[in-house]
Amino acid sequence: REDILLELTPLPGFSESPWFRFQRWTGILELRIRTGLKQRRINLEPPVWPLFRDIDRSLTFEIFIACLIILNGGTLLMDLMYREDEQKPSSLPLLEGLFVLVFLLEWNIRIMSNSWAWVFDPMNAFDTFVVWVPGVLTTWILIPLDFDADVLRKISVLRVLRIGRIIRAFRIVPELASLWTFVCGMMSCMRLIFWMGVIISAILFIFAVGAREAIAKSTIFAEDDLVQSHFGDLGSSMF
Repeated sequence: REDILLELTPLPGFSESPWFRFQRWTGILELRIRTGLKQRRINLEPPVWPLFRDIDRSLTFEIFIACLIILNGGTLLMDLMYREDEQKPSSLPLLEGLFVLVFLLEWNIRIMSNSWAWVFDPMNAFDTFVVWVPGVLTTWILIPLDFDADVLRKISVLRVLRIGRIIRAFRIVPELASLWTFVCGMMSCMRLIFWMGVIISAILFIFAVGAREAIAKSTIFAEDDLVQSHFGDLGSSMF
């Protein structure tokens, strides 16, 4: 029973690490236990919604969602090609709203198939963020209310990264074994890629400071609008 597991005390001689103690004090440990038990029950007990379980675990459904993710990635890139002062085709906002609706329905199907515990998988948590924040919140709430949601709109490009989870569902297909191996290799290198990004950002920052001091603040280019637009602040100097 969950209550029994949650009331277990550490064994004699067991030394709690600071992280373990922090999880116990904040309730994270209890949440992790309940989530783990719920995820085990999902695979052992009959589903509450058999239809949604069949849809969720259907390869056809995964292929359909993968195609929509690719198409949505194309429309998002088209949207980002236009500047703020340029007129965009009226079909782009309509397509974006349609994609958000479909992805929201997909999210609900997966929740009804796997219960709330589905959200606590890291990849599924990322899906939830992408569907609700750059999707529902930005497209259906902030933009219609004329809020400045340009940053969130750009973040919606992360929706294309959901293709990685779809590829994971295709790992049982022999023709896609090489693709799955490539994805696993990329995932295992994420820590290395993160630190590489930190080092690159630090180098860019150092050179941006030098360029701003040597170029933008120079009396020669003080009145040059083009130079100031490229090196006038740290952000423009770095990128």
